[in-house]
Amino acid sequence: MTVADILQAWLPGKQAAVESALRQQLSFLADAPAALGEAAQYSLLAPGKRLRPLLVLLATGIIMIVAEPARSLKNPAFQLKMGLLIAALIVTSLFQLLHRRNTSFGDAAGSRAAAATLAVVSILLWSSIIFAGRWIAYFA
Repeated sequence: MTVADILQAWLPGKQAAVESALRQQLSFLADAPAALGEAAQYSLLAPGKRLRPLLVLLATGIIMIVAEPARSLKNPAFQLKMGLLIAALIVTSLFQLLHRRNTSFGDAAGSRAAAATLAVVSILLWSSIIFAGRWIAYFA
């Protein structure tokens, strides 16, 4: 059994659990006005709603650069964030390439260590991107 097979069997159950947990979190709106409850359910449970915040972040980042390009592009924290972003995309592409070439990548002992290393590096890179993004405002 490959990692892809395991994920395909595992994800539907987890998706249902997440959806159920989200619905439980909205239960406090039972006493709220109907319009508020409907709006909260729509914003949290409708398809595609979890992707929109990422699109908003992308749009506001572009607006920030367009508004003050000299300040933004020369900012060391911004430059660090963009370097980390490129590195994270390379690591993600490398993992995808290795997994496409060998669908059992991550199953055997040797490739499991390589996959775990890529996962740790990826998590560290994405976490660093978040921190670098927060520090952009503090560098002049």
